[in-house]
Order: sequence, then structure tokens, then C-alpha cells
Amino acid sequence: MKLKDKLILLVDDDEDDRIFFQEALEALGNPVQFKMAEHGMEAIQLLEQYPDLRPDAIFLDLNMPVMDGHECLKILRSNPKYDDLKIIIFSTSYNPEVATILQEDGANHYLRKPSNYLSLIDAIKTALSTINDGVNHKNFLIAIT
Repeated sequence: MKLKDKLILLVDDDEDDRIFFQEALEALGNPVQFKMAEHGMEAIQLLEQYPDLRPDAIFLDLNMPVMDGHECLKILRSNPKYDDLKIIIFSTSYNPEVATILQEDGANHYLRKPSNYLSLIDAIKTALSTINDGVNHKNFLIAIT
């Protein structure tokens, strides 16, 4: 998997999750650009402030203060300039009804946060393969562990 020159944006309020995610990306052995935001509002402000910042994928947690992931998703999908962004819901929780709503609201994929580091590396690798190969994947659920 070649991720060189890919930009990943992680939107997550949990500092430990952000650190583990970054370490897992580094463990994949491919240099990628990595940005973080602590909540949906910060992610939107980042994208607005830096219009040339075009993430290849946004990993979006659901349960966050200030602006949760679902509201962020709806705002991003309501703006045509963000139509091409791949948005992967990345949450510890999973509810099939909520997942269906998120898909209808424009999320590309849903990835439940794995419970251990090695599984996190594999899950991120699988998720990133959906953006790397240029294929429009039909599976909304990437992995539910």
C-alpha cells in the first residue's frame, strides 16, 4: 500500500486515541501527512482557513464536545466543495440504525475503533486502502471488531 503524499485528518477529542492513531499510521511504514482536530468545529475551521488543505480521508469520531461527528458530517456534506472528501466514521460505538443514518447523510465508511493497537494498525490499513486504490467500495462497514 503506497500512501506517500496522502493527507489524513483525524477528528477526535480523545488525546490517547489521536496519539495511538498517529503511531499506527507511522507503523504502516509509509510517510503520510497527518493533521488532527479535537472536534467537528475545529475540523471545519481548519478546512476553511486552509482551502488548499484537501485531506484524502477524514477519520471522524462521533462523540465529541463543541460539535459532534454527525453534525460535522452534515455540514461538510451540505457544502459542494467538500463532495469529494472521503469521510470515515471512526467511533468506539456502533449502532446499526445510526450507521444507516450516517451513510444516508454522506459518510463513505464506518470503522469501529479496535480495542488494541495491532488491530488498530490493521483497521487503518484496511480503511486507507479504500482511498488508495481509487475504487468506489460498496461496503460501508469496513470492520466491526
